[in-house]
Amino acid sequence: MSKCAKIIDEGGIVIFPTDTVYGIGCDPTNELAVLKLFKLKNRPMNKTLPLLTFSQSMVTKVAQISKPAKILMDKFWPGQLTLVLNSHTDNIGSGNVRFSKYVVDSVNQSIALRVPGSQCTRDIIGATKTKFLVGTSANISKEPSPENLGELDMRLVSKCDALVYDKTRLGTPPGYFVSICEGRLPQEIQATTAGKGLAEGTSLNYPNQRLFSVDARLTRSNSLLGEVSTSTTSAAPATPSSIVAARESQAIKISRMESTIVDLTHDNQPKIIREGSVPKDKIIEVLKAIGKVRL
Repeated sequence: MSKCAKIIDEGGIVIFPTDTVYGIGCDPTNELAVLKLFKLKNRPMNKTLPLLTFSQSMVTKVAQISKPAKILMDKFWPGQLTLVLNSHTDNIGSGNVRFSKYVVDSVNQSIALRVPGSQCTRDIIGATKTKFLVGTSANISKEPSPENLGELDMRLVSKCDALVYDKTRLGTPPGYFVSICEGRLPQEIQATTAGKGLAEGTSLNYPNQRLFSVDARLTRSNSLLGEVSTSTTSAAPATPSSIVAARESQAIKISRMESTIVDLTHDNQPKIIREGSVPKDKIIEVLKAIGKVRL
């Protein structure tokens, strides 16, 4: 993890597993790294990036903690809940370092934060200098988010600086692997072009699978879209209507794997702005208990 943290501290882009979907991130204080991440994801510049950290105590350094926020943090952190909180006006993080303007919403003076349930992710964050990590899904903007290693978009993997995977997700003893990309595909993925070794229930035959092609006709592996084949020889391309239907259906499934987002910037009017891994009814139950709820 120290090697991975060093890459982040030096402005690198890292793909890593979380307790929701695979994430991609960088040092939130490094403006050039943040801008590179926006470019890689083709993410609109007006959409600020969320942050991950490893403990509640770190959150107090960058955001104002209201009563609803504290209760939700105690209930669901570490876990699959992202909170949008009012940021400290000086935009200063741990160790008197300043976050990128693309992380903090300067208009609304807010910041999105989560302490992930993944020990792997928290270990990475804890080894960095700032103790914060940009934590957005490892996908091209508007594409489905990857739930496992085999669903990663090679356009991102080939341009990042490191790929981390948690081998406990493969049913093996605890431990992590860090693959340093250095301008090429990670060595571990190169070694599995026959679909062996790292596959988490999905083939890693990347050279022969046109994953996430720009034309969106042969975009996903069969494990994601049963109607859209990735074979380049035998299967006929799906019709545009079937692709749209399959992608919409999969988008619903994927969104439930991502973190639930609750906006607490207005203490008297909290609202759920994205439903995800933490069920809406559980959030409402907690907020109702303190008299704060918005359906």
